[in-house]
Amino acid sequence: MRTLTSLISHPKSAAGALNRLARPRARRCTLVALALLLAAFAGAELAWCPPLPGGTIVYDNTLTPEDSFLGATSPYGPTEFGDEIALAGTARIVTEFQFEYYADFTPTGRETARIRFYRNDGKTRLYRFLFPSTLLWDSGTFPIYTNYNSKTLIVPYVGVPSDFTWTVEFGGVSQDPGDQAGLLFYNPPTIGGLLNEGRFGSYDDYWKRVGIFWALFNFGGHPVANFGCRVTAIDERVDLTSSVDPATGLVQLTWSGEQPEAYLVQSSTDLQQWNTLGSARMQGSGPTVSFVDRTSATNGRTFYRVVRLATILDTPTVTSPPRPQDGALQVQWVGNPNALYSIQTAARLNVWTNYTVARADASGYFQAALPVGSQGTQFYRAVHVQGGTEQPALTATADPQTRAVHLKWQGTPGTRYPIEMSPDMATWTFLETVQADANGLVDYIDPTAAQSPRRFYRLVLP
Repeated sequence: MRTLTSLISHPKSAAGALNRLARPRARRCTLVALALLLAAFAGAELAWCPPLPGGTIVYDNTLTPEDSFLGATSPYGPTEFGDEIALAGTARIVTEFQFEYYADFTPTGRETARIRFYRNDGKTRLYRFLFPSTLLWDSGTFPIYTNYNSKTLIVPYVGVPSDFTWTVEFGGVSQDPGDQAGLLFYNPPTIGGLLNEGRFGSYDDYWKRVGIFWALFNFGGHPVANFGCRVTAIDERVDLTSSVDPATGLVQLTWSGEQPEAYLVQSSTDLQQWNTLGSARMQGSGPTVSFVDRTSATNGRTFYRVVRLATILDTPTVTSPPRPQDGALQVQWVGNPNALYSIQTAARLNVWTNYTVARADASGYFQAALPVGSQGTQFYRAVHVQGGTEQPALTATADPQTRAVHLKWQGTPGTRYPIEMSPDMATWTFLETVQADANGLVDYIDPTAAQSPRRFYRLVLP
């Protein structure tokens, strides 16, 4: 334990703080979720996906429970709290985070949790220890459930130092008895790194935000103040070479790759905050992989790193904050090079409608202009179309004056697609055959649509 007079030891604190679990431990279910990224204007969302395979467990404290849980409070109400942990090995690109919690409340649908990662680089003359300061990752809120739970979050390749602090913030609960949620205590860690004073994995204390400040607390060893969690990461080390095109000033990166692995390319100006530039795969027989930074001509000093991905990017990553422009929300993703994605929209996260389609370029980039109107909150997601063209996402718009219908979809370059129409989705009539252009885009206008009170369309796949 860190020895400092300002380290607060309290076997019991405010209501909803330390809770002993005397009843038998229920069988826990594992909940897997992808952290949502919601846009400030229209709720852009990442599609759901299964956990990423592979990776190395660099911290694990999920073996021995202490049958207690903590729901932290402060004079300002329920608050953010968590544990400083040290990682084993060299893998520092986090892909998966699992934590253990217990909850006891009458469900209202408003109960949530939120995970954050911090670098411990905060300093003050009144405090000897570096406290959580620089935010590394924020999961956003997600629902929680009663009883014992193990929650796994897919982390979008976030780089962390060898020791960092993770925190949770529970919402929708008062932390009074019968309306509370808290982290479960586990000890000792079985996988981890060394901290100061020779401590393995984690100190016997936890961080809690009190207003705008952070403070350390413990329980005098009963229980040991370590929370149950597991961190999975991949190793970022890929040897790069670079060259600059004298005509354009663009930087080209090259490295040795392996099939069928994909690679995420990131840049930084300070070696702390990393931005995703795109993804790349080995082309042909290889073994060289190359990537051109299209922003390098306008940047100053830039550092690069390449992350070996654990799986194909069926779930694309938003690479730039969604921003309003010309009455639309401009969103850019990075996914698989040359892959096809369906951009979908929903009002309540349960019924999704195809809005448009986009094909990623050779670097994996694709973007879309999403409408911002008066329809209330809208959510968006990009879904990888398996195989590229098996199920093209057809979009249709009507001219308000001529009532002509404009059909668009993304297919395979040069492929011919028969279009059929129906008044009732029971009887279908051939309309016309159209051919996709060199980029796979198919664009067709039906001038006869005004002849029918309603008309349905479908494509006949080759």
